[in-house]
This record gives sequence, structure tokens and C-alpha cells, in this order.
Amino acid sequence: MTIQEWKMYKRDLFSSSARRNVQINDIKIQTNGSSAVVTFTQRYQTAKHRDVGIKTLHLRRHDDRWTILKKTW
Repeated sequence: MTIQEWKMYKRDLFSSSARRNVQINDIKIQTNGSSAVVTFTQRYQTAKHRDVGIKTLHLRRHDDRWTILKKTW
């Protein structure tokens, strides 16, 4: 999926339901200087969509802010 396709998918997903329930569990964080990898189980539910999976975020710290470099599901 290209970045534009992903943005459209997320926009459609968020606009389709006013109520969302997101739960995260089993959080694991590995740090290495200004980098971090965060892994957790995510449960996501709206009136029209539901999924459960393991999400991994690759983060980088720059100017006192953490930014997401990569996300896998």
C-alpha cells in the first residue's frame, strides 16, 4: 500500500464510526540510544471493523520528541 492509499484507508476507517475502542496489552520496549522498538498486542473495534494483532513501532528520538519511523502489524 502506498502512503496515499494508506492515508485514504485510515481516513475512511476513522470517518465510518464515531466510536472506537482501542486496547493495548503486553507492551515490550527495547531502547538503544535515540532509537526504540515497541511491541504490543492491540485490540481495535468500531461498529464496522474489529481486529486483534501484534503491532510493532520503530521509533527515533529527535529534539525531545519520539517519532514513528515504521509500523508493522
